[in-house]
Amino acid sequence: MTHEMKISLVLWLTLFFLGFLGKSNLPEPEININAVYKHPDSTAAAYTDEMYYPQSSIKSNNEKKFTKKINLNFCDTSELRSLYINSRWANKIIEFRTALGGYYHINQLMDIYGFPEFLFEKLYYQSIISPSEISALGINEKSEIELMLHPYLTKKDCHTIVSYRREHGPFSSLNDIYQIKTIDSITIKKIEPYLAKDFLKK
Repeated sequence: MTHEMKISLVLWLTLFFLGFLGKSNLPEPEININAVYKHPDSTAAAYTDEMYYPQSSIKSNNEKKFTKKINLNFCDTSELRSLYINSRWANKIIEFRTALGGYYHINQLMDIYGFPEFLFEKLYYQSIISPSEISALGINEKSEIELMLHPYLTKKDCHTIVSYRREHGPFSSLNDIYQIKTIDSITIKKIEPYLAKDFLKK
């Protein structure tokens, strides 16, 4: 084999393997959503809109596929269905939003029982959420039965809240909630944005 033939063979093999790797079907790296989102500090001022627009913090090939984005706190079922979300899940998204008093975080969709991950991924890239759009919990005004309508509060939690209110008077800050030892810290973290709205009204 001549020197020229050897060079040609090496070049051909190099191009072959480069072409093979270029067509590889290796999966894209997974996005650690929990690492992207940071829970805001326990103050009303910390809940800024920019923290809850996932589209501004992640740039990926998936994102380029989607141009239409809807606001999860104002959309109706027809808008959700335009994203090829079936009626069942579109209704559940709206119902859960109503019970919560609005979404403050895209991850709240996964609190809907049995919510499919593929729908979460779709809405992760095709929706926006602003915490300024949520409603106050109404911790000082609502009855035990009314508080029980909130998805994050158990019957026991609601009874304890109303009992504490009767004994100590209205809640004046987030710190008051932490005085109730029977409500776990995870629950408190989940309702903090809604509580912050309560105390902003003052």
